[in-house]
Amino acid sequence: MVNLALMDKVLEVDREKKRVRVQAGLGCSSWLMPLKSMASLSRTLPPLESSRFVAFIRLGHMGQVVVPPLEQVISMKLVTPAKGTIELSKDKDTELFHLTRCDLGGFGFVAEVTLQCVERQELVEHTYVSNLEEINAGQQWVSETCFPAGTLAKPSMKDLEYIEKLIELMEKEAIPAPAPIKQRWTARSKSPISPAFSIVEDEIFSWVGIIMYLPTADPRQRKDITDEFFHYRRLTQTQLWDQYSTYEHWAKIEIPKDKQELEALQERLRKRFPVDAYNKARRELDPNRIFSKKRFL
Repeated sequence: MVNLALMDKVLEVDREKKRVRVQAGLGCSSWLMPLKSMASLSRTLPPLESSRFVAFIRLGHMGQVVVPPLEQVISMKLVTPAKGTIELSKDKDTELFHLTRCDLGGFGFVAEVTLQCVERQELVEHTYVSNLEEINAGQQWVSETCFPAGTLAKPSMKDLEYIEKLIELMEKEAIPAPAPIKQRWTARSKSPISPAFSIVEDEIFSWVGIIMYLPTADPRQRKDITDEFFHYRRLTQTQLWDQYSTYEHWAKIEIPKDKQELEALQERLRKRFPVDAYNKARRELDPNRIFSKKRFL
């Protein structure tokens, strides 16, 4: 395991171009502090100290507002097993750059990133200490999915239709799901491994999260909740995903232990993502697959 916790420096701030170059292990709230004197900040990152910036870009996280976090990355330094440290940008080896911005960590590890910032918005999240009596939540099971919802000029309204179908499914199957259902929207991403990838500039995507909380420490109760969650997830998968071209956020995919289910998952992912191009780049940058599992993609 590579620990980036000490790679936590803000290396350069360009006030004129509104750009900042940081080390990849920087906490998502730490890097905001040196920029508060400027009129520009990141537009999409959750300011959580416990989260490393690189984790949000490499898994295609949806962020907090309208633009996926990886879209503000305009260049990066990637340390690879086969080619050492390489520099990539939107102007230098564009195809590989877009592929590696969201590569699931499969090509190497990111050492530095340069971010394009915009005018500051007051989107600061605060963390505080509580207890079970006050929150009745804590650990949770989550399935985060993404699907297209038309364009800014012509929304398809599939986002609202999806939620209506989901609520109907919950009521029909008597699923004890908590409310409200989390739903967000983002612009498209230019990175082909992102669930929000599109070549249409103004296409929009909706992200929907289904959740079940684990507020108890009792093993039997936790198992019952876990079983109920995966029943809930399977119902959404079989009745909604294909109909709405829905795909899970990479960090939420549970790799099946059953061989046939794994093959079905791999086949479905191949229909949406450029798996052959991904594996070609992986063979060039990490031929021994040091940074990835052999059986997933």
